[in-house]
Amino acid sequence: MKSKANQNNNLDKFVVLANGINLLEQKMDIILKEKYAVESELYEQILDNRNLLNAYKGESEITIVQPEFTLLNCKSTQNKKISCCAMFRSKNIVYLTLIFEGKIEEKQGKAEITFEMPMWKINAGTFKIESLSKCLSREENINKLCIKLKETGNEVNLSIQKNEFDVQTYWDNSDNAKFTIRGNFFIEPIPIRSTGKFYIYNIASSKVISVNKGELVLSNNWKAGYLFEIYKEKGEMRIKANNKYLNNDNGSIKLGSKTIENEIVYMPGFSDIIYILLNQNNINTYISSEDEGNKLILENEPNTKCQFMIIPELK
Repeated sequence: MKSKANQNNNLDKFVVLANGINLLEQKMDIILKEKYAVESELYEQILDNRNLLNAYKGESEITIVQPEFTLLNCKSTQNKKISCCAMFRSKNIVYLTLIFEGKIEEKQGKAEITFEMPMWKINAGTFKIESLSKCLSREENINKLCIKLKETGNEVNLSIQKNEFDVQTYWDNSDNAKFTIRGNFFIEPIPIRSTGKFYIYNIASSKVISVNKGELVLSNNWKAGYLFEIYKEKGEMRIKANNKYLNNDNGSIKLGSKTIENEIVYMPGFSDIIYILLNQNNINTYISSEDEGNKLILENEPNTKCQFMIIPELK
């Protein structure tokens, strides 16, 4: 028969073992909770990444837009054969080349430039003056100059300043003013949305859709552009403005009560370039721009003049 001392010794061992098991269970419980938290966080990250992939689905193509630009605070005349602005966008990176050659006829104020198109939300960017001649009131070494970006809503201004103290520079009269600016900047991802308000920019004409007496037209002044809404109906992306719908009125595209179906068709490889399709009597037509003028017309087949870019309203 085991002695009482042995029994007490075994009981102590059982107590130690039980306490060890309880401590291990507590640690395992903590580890499991941490594991579930990590798995949940990873799952959320996977969903976010999937959403981004869907937004960018195959978007490896390059968008090229050529907006107009204006020298602010002076009267100027551009040599249209040489002066140009080109933006090459691949996903959320935009590469800019801006060339001006012409006259600055009146010295009035700060050396600033603005783009005449609704702009994406810019997160960060760098700009460099590659060349500059006979533009500023005191011609500076371009190595001492920098470009400052200011974005107010959808409007973007570039200001030429001195690097060391951010001192503003000023335009000067010149019959042969020249400069070249290059830059690149990151824009906010452009999602495919089921709802939202957008400017609709025609890539071929570098104009934005506006409304004149109920008729859709193209305008050089994007601030006069109309805000359109994208919504889903019967599983299709459709478009309207202020609860009015697109209609074909003998070749003129007007806003009014709903009489025909319309549809937005996204171009393969892009999340923001669209065709606008009207269906009347089971006949499909595509909204397009004229070679000259501001009128919108209808085409039987999509082409480059039918390509529009949706740019969200930035407030």
